Amino acid sequence: MRHSILPYLLLACSAPFAHAQNFFQPAEQTPTIWITAHLNVVAGESSTELDELSNHEHDPNDEFTVQGLEIDANFKLTENFKGFVNALFFVDEEDAVETEIEEAFLRYDFTDSWSLRGGRLLNRVGIQNDKHLHAWDFVDSNLSTALFLGEEGLVTESGELTWQKRGLSWTTAISASYGEVLPHEEEEEEEEGGPEFEEAFISDDVITSRVMFIYHPNDFHQHTFGFNTAFGDNGYDRDTNIFSFDYAYTWRENGQEEGRFLTTGLEYFYRDVEWVSEADPSVSGSTGQSSYLAYANYGFAKDWILGMRYEYLEGVEGGEVVTGGESEFAFSTERRQRASLALTRWHTFDDDWSAYLRLQYNYDDIAGRGNEDSVFLQLGINLGGGEIR
Repeated sequence: MRHSILPYLLLACSAPFAHAQNFFQPAEQTPTIWITAHLNVVAGESSTELDELSNHEHDPNDEFTVQGLEIDANFKLTENFKGFVNALFFVDEEDAVETEIEEAFLRYDFTDSWSLRGGRLLNRVGIQNDKHLHAWDFVDSNLSTALFLGEEGLVTESGELTWQKRGLSWTTAISASYGEVLPHEEEEEEEEGGPEFEEAFISDDVITSRVMFIYHPNDFHQHTFGFNTAFGDNGYDRDTNIFSFDYAYTWRENGQEEGRFLTTGLEYFYRDVEWVSEADPSVSGSTGQSSYLAYANYGFAKDWILGMRYEYLEGVEGGEVVTGGESEFAFSTERRQRASLALTRWHTFDDDWSAYLRLQYNYDDIAGRGNEDSVFLQLGINLGGGEIR
């Protein structure tokens, strides 16, 4: 459970502005508040224990689990001054119910181009980190999100400045943030020298940026390019530097009207971790590591989506120290590959209520452990309209 008084203050500030006439949709007048809610539950079976394959805190970790119940408060104080609070309830690996405020921020739009967010943020780094669980395209998180950015991705209490400009056939957006990575309760209680991959995470002050360019020559085709950086202090009291690039192409059969569609893309992450050996502090250095992702989501019929994903995470070792005839590394991670196939069936009941069923198969190949097969069935239920981002 994360600790901070800021999210609760934001929620308390929004309460007096509630309007009872429509709980799940924003009223036309301001100030106003509307609620959105999302439930994700999943049943799974694997050739190994599911918690051994889960990387993100909200990945499936048992044969049946509540991945997350999200209750969101969206509030608009004026046309330019807005806010958002996301409260999340989930079941952890110990079958205990955990609660947290995953995101809570205020946003002020100075102009049509300039905006400022401040509070607890899912940082805009890559294609998934700033998405809540209900917006994922697959049952589990991408490997790079959990293994490069953190067990819940990169979550900070920070300020973020965004500039965006729209043209007839293009959109450009640039975001930059500075803040502090939010610690977890269990990490605060841990003794020094935890698992090596955790030490590599950015865990203190961090600077992030995302540059996004969208080219949409017409309603049928769209190209999206993203460039991302994150620089900060890690668990070794050294630096971790992250660079990434992503590209996505979307085709829509009938443009903005309902019809078949295809979104396909790729993402590349590079992380440079500076480390120091715990066994011999005189041994220090840095190690680079890459990850690759390719994916496609094909809407082949009304409310049916077929998703495919392939991921490769490079295994690396750095800082070998030999003590007592045994060799150990200051920093090491295993090579991982994963292929996923997902079939999703959506059903929209009305503007405020939708649900989906997702059947997914994962093939995991982890160096030194062999291959594992997993199958998941996920149910998602969504209440409410759009959210403030």
